[in-house]
Amino acid sequence: MDKLKKKTCFLFDLDGTIYLSEHLIPGAINLLNEIRKQGKCFAFMTNNSSSSKKQYLDKFKALGIEVTAKEVLTSTDATLRYLKLQKMKRIVLLATPEVEEEFEEAGFLLVKERGLEVDCVVLTFDVSLTYEKIWTAYDYLVKGVAYIASHPDYLCPLKDGFKPDVGSFISLFQTACHREPLIIGKPNHYMVDEAMDRFGISKDEMVIVGDRLYTDIRTGLQSGVTAVAVLSGETSKEMLEDTEDKPDYVFPSVKEIFEHIKK
Repeated sequence: MDKLKKKTCFLFDLDGTIYLSEHLIPGAINLLNEIRKQGKCFAFMTNNSSSSKKQYLDKFKALGIEVTAKEVLTSTDATLRYLKLQKMKRIVLLATPEVEEEFEEAGFLLVKERGLEVDCVVLTFDVSLTYEKIWTAYDYLVKGVAYIASHPDYLCPLKDGFKPDVGSFISLFQTACHREPLIIGKPNHYMVDEAMDRFGISKDEMVIVGDRLYTDIRTGLQSGVTAVAVLSGETSKEMLEDTEDKPDYVFPSVKEIFEHIKK
């Protein structure tokens, strides 16, 4: 456990880790304040691509968390970076209006009609998803257009349950088109690489804290970053007993992490 106290950068998942829906998990603000008090850094590293960066900043403010844009790393950020590196410009994007605007501000041309030339189909957590969007994406996917997804989470945790997430949409298109996307968000390395660049740190200095074994914990295991599981979201004690994605540490919630690292 002393190893955890030596970490200098904490990367937190959001849904199920810091909050559930609109409700902060007890101890979250105390933990963030303690990290800053110790002269360390943190970032929120979330796969949830249903909201824009501005929406996240507004939500944090409403929850009483003071945070900068640098401290918010979403799968949308990593997706935008990947598309730019691949020089992809014209995309079919399944996203909320707010995230569509973020893509447009980043210089991408969003194609919403079938039968045109496009570089890529991009699947994000589109809570405004319609049949027309599904049909349009399908039409390009069956023609072999490049295909990426922001993240693989099957469910998004709520205060009183869950709602379908991008992983469920991936299953839909896999059935319809027999296509699997390149996944940008956790558990792949793209977001860890972005965090290292942003904060100028090594993997040895980082710790990932999250509630999902197949995204948060697997990211740490695959990237060589210490992984901490909390049981305040998707993962249960029973799931921990039957998984290959074994976290380095397990806490009931961020409240207990605060109690452990505070001086």
